[in-house]
Amino acid sequence: YNKARIIKVDLTSDPASLSEVKPGAVFKFELDIQWTKTSEEFHSRFDRYLDHAFFKHQIHWFSIFNSFMMVLFLMGLVALILLRTLRKDYARYALSHGRRDVEMASGGADDDDDAEDDVDENGKP
Repeated sequence: YNKARIIKVDLTSDPASLSEVKPGAVFKFELDIQWTKTSEEFHSRFDRYLDHAFFKHQIHWFSIFNSFMMVLFLMGLVALILLRTLRKDYARYALSHGRRDVEMASGGADDDDDAEDDVDENGKP
């Protein structure tokens, strides 16, 4: 404390005073307070939390690597799904064009017959 203001509070518990919790048990709570005068000003009370020892800015390289690998895995999964879908679409497209080619080769009717009838053997309409 400093004058009439509380600057900081440190809470500790005594491990020897721990009790086993049982149904119906009655507990006695005790509180000991020790007031210590400090020269720290009230406006600077939060500075202890801004200390570099309190906030350890460690880069967690494993977490970054793990996240990067997860992104790569998910991108690969999306690419695999996309490639399988495109492969099926191209196979369906090729199959439908293959049937039309077979019909044209066997002399079957197709959309180009009308255009061929309009052109004579010299290539003139």
